[in-house]
Amino acid sequence: MALGRNYRYLQQYDKAVEEFNRANALNPPDPMPDTNISRTYATVGEYAKAIQYALQAVKDTPSDPYMHGNLGQMYYRNREYQSAADSLSLAVHGGLTEDGNEVEGLPLDYGRVAEYYYTYGLSLARLGECGEALQISQLLVQGVPNDETAVFNADAIIEICQEVADSPIAPQLPEATATPESTEAPE
Repeated sequence: MALGRNYRYLQQYDKAVEEFNRANALNPPDPMPDTNISRTYATVGEYAKAIQYALQAVKDTPSDPYMHGNLGQMYYRNREYQSAADSLSLAVHGGLTEDGNEVEGLPLDYGRVAEYYYTYGLSLARLGECGEALQISQLLVQGVPNDETAVFNADAIIEICQEVADSPIAPQLPEATATPESTEAPE
């Protein structure tokens, strides 16, 4: 796992995936190799592969909110906003999966969890579900005020929702949103 993270840091993505696959072969039930593979593929824009590995990580540990959050981020990057919102809702609020597994929601915190929250808010905003999206935006500004990326995205949620409110037809939504790749593992 460490070797894979080092290769990813060095932008040697093929070698990183190879090492994560080796780690996965040694311990198939561990979701972290699949999670790291998904993040590596997302880094290079291969979102379909990223989703595939994120789904496997969720299958490995269906009650882990971090795995649902990662899957939601992969869907979001692939512009599958409804699927992103569904997965991220489990990470943020918790609930039951389709298979009946209970997921405990994550309280807002700096780092990866804040990414799940703002990606959830952005997904909701892009779907025109601005009631909850604006609540998420406000929560981010109040809960993680020193996270510049989270605050930037909280403002982006407001802008998207303003477009939705101002337009009688489907708005042309901005494509670019700051979602930096973090290399830290879920807690």
